[in-house]
Amino acid sequence: MFDKKDSRNWQTARPFRLLTMFCLAFVCLTVGFGLVGCKKADESQEQTGSDKQANVTAGASNGASGWKLEKVTDIEYEETLDLPGATVRGYETVQLLAKVGGYVTRLGTVDGETVDIGTPVAAKIALAVLDVPELENELTQKMALVTQAKSEVAQAKAAVVQAKAELTRREKEREQAGFVQEEKQALVELRDKAFERIKTLKGLVNQKSRDEAKFALAAATAAEKSAASAILTAKASVDAAGADIEKANADKARADAQVEVAKAAVAQAQTMIDYATIKSPFAGVITERLVDHGSFVRPATSNSGATPLFVVTRTDMVRVVVAVPNTRAVHVRRGQAVWFHSVGGLQAATIPGRVSRVATNLDRESRMLRIEADFKNPVTDPKTGKKHTLVPGMFGSVRITLQSWGGKNGRLPVVPASALVRGQEGGPRYVVVVGSDGAAQHRAVDIVFEDGSRAGVREGVKVDETIVLQGGTGIAEGAMISAEMSK
Repeated sequence: MFDKKDSRNWQTARPFRLLTMFCLAFVCLTVGFGLVGCKKADESQEQTGSDKQANVTAGASNGASGWKLEKVTDIEYEETLDLPGATVRGYETVQLLAKVGGYVTRLGTVDGETVDIGTPVAAKIALAVLDVPELENELTQKMALVTQAKSEVAQAKAAVVQAKAELTRREKEREQAGFVQEEKQALVELRDKAFERIKTLKGLVNQKSRDEAKFALAAATAAEKSAASAILTAKASVDAAGADIEKANADKARADAQVEVAKAAVAQAQTMIDYATIKSPFAGVITERLVDHGSFVRPATSNSGATPLFVVTRTDMVRVVVAVPNTRAVHVRRGQAVWFHSVGGLQAATIPGRVSRVATNLDRESRMLRIEADFKNPVTDPKTGKKHTLVPGMFGSVRITLQSWGGKNGRLPVVPASALVRGQEGGPRYVVVVGSDGAAQHRAVDIVFEDGSRAGVREGVKVDETIVLQGGTGIAEGAMISAEMSK
């Protein structure tokens, strides 16, 4: 039960209680401000004591304050890309099929041993011979046709000679007819003059003599016309003989053409017989043998179900094939330096080379870019000087030097990682650069590397440009930033 005496004591002590509470609050506020002041002093001292980079504190015209700025620096750097899953393949690999069908009668030999898997073979060496008697019979027939065609050529030549001789005879006849015509013309002139003399004598010559002279003139004139007609006939005979020569020449040309056709048929038959010998197209190693003595080989025609006899791989040169992720594909170019390392069976070897070829498109399934590097066997490890032979089927990793900075190429610009700003809606990252006029510029950057504390930039900024560090997301494009370098 509440005591009135206690109530009076409480009311009397109330002013003292309020005074005590006020004093306690004042002490707490004083201690708090003291701690904040100490913290500010420590931060100021820490910033002043840092001499690793040139930091400044600035205020932006958009109302923000306390931005930290820094100069872009540079380093020497080599951008590399390590690609696992690189596979060694033969520089060339071919399946040997038969052009003609037949039975295997003989397999080739190298150093006295029958060719088989692993046998090194030279170019153009016979690996197998097929029995194709029908082609040999056809070749014999074609060769007989050549002989027949040559005989027809000889006959045509004889016909040409005969036609030329006939032309000569006809030309002589035409010449003789010309002489006869000249003789007849002279006789006509003689008879004509005799007839004219008789006509002038009149009464001194009887009628009989005049008639004889007249008839003699008419006979000479007729003989002259007959000689002229004989000349025309001889000329026609000459023309006919010339036509016979042309025909004989045409027959000879046709016979010559038939000889060429027959020879082509022989060459074709010989080519088909040559197809019965299976040869290696280049120097390499037999990686598969799929026939034996007596095997029947189907010809490699459409829908024939033909199978290869051998598989030959060229190994004096090999190609290393590897895939590049699509995010780095744009930076890979022909001629870049590569190092083939971590090779199965050659763990300690590191083989230098160059990118030999780059595919023009990404693989539709993996979305990766195929590249190849050629190596000439045997290869040499430059560190140890030891020679190695790369065998198709080996696999390892390829390291590509995409780009180097330093020396004549210039050094790589570097910015602190805290200066990178993530673009909105998945856009590219950028940095805020303070221009010479103090205006903020948003620069998209192509990042070469990022190690958590700094980032190398391929494009977007230049060395000695001023950039904003933490908090750059709050600076609008074009905002004015003024600052003084801290001492």
